[in-house]
Amino acid sequence: MLRYQGRSLGFDTIFTDEEVLAAQWCLLLPDYMHGYPEPSKWSVDRSYTYEDHCRCGVHGRQHAPFRIKKKPRLGRHQFFCLFWATEYFAVPDVFSTLADAGITGYEEWPLLRSGQAVETTVAQIYIPAVTSAVYRPAEPGRRERCPQCGTVKHNVHRLGPMQVSAELLAEEADLVHSHDWFGSGFEGHREIFATQRVARLILESGWKGLYITPVQIVE
Repeated sequence: MLRYQGRSLGFDTIFTDEEVLAAQWCLLLPDYMHGYPEPSKWSVDRSYTYEDHCRCGVHGRQHAPFRIKKKPRLGRHQFFCLFWATEYFAVPDVFSTLADAGITGYEEWPLLRSGQAVETTVAQIYIPAVTSAVYRPAEPGRRERCPQCGTVKHNVHRLGPMQVSAELLAEEADLVHSHDWFGSGFEGHREIFATQRVARLILESGWKGLYITPVQIVE
């Protein structure tokens, strides 16, 4: 099934829960975005949060927590992303459930509000590891190389399960970032892969704010 996805200005494939849980690894995609990182010029100067940032959106490791202007409005969502950024934030219940289940590969980082106060209603799911598995598109897709940093970014994957090389099977953590970069223009991000254990927790808990697609492992 296809649905219109506003973030990518295109269509994404929707899978059944059975299809998701049949995969060893899945892709987590944002389904609720709210608010912007502070300060207001963050979108063009990501050094507030990341090392070695480039105007194309590619960056090094995160060195500081995100900051927002005011308390986020979550409604019934347990997850959300900020506009211009693709990191995930979640409510305390998510972190306690992940910890009780022994999920690995993430750290809980604070989200700051104006004046350096810690936002207590949500925190960032910081994922430090980057997998060595590479994206194997089923058909040649559009990609671009940044003339400044030289990084290749793939067009955001939309149709069918994402195909990734078999090195992903060797990952010991439950959450990892993709090796490849995705996006276009001034937007660049690494996707987030999760094991079936994480996907099952999300589906069984009925959490909202993201959706899950299966990953297909190929040679």
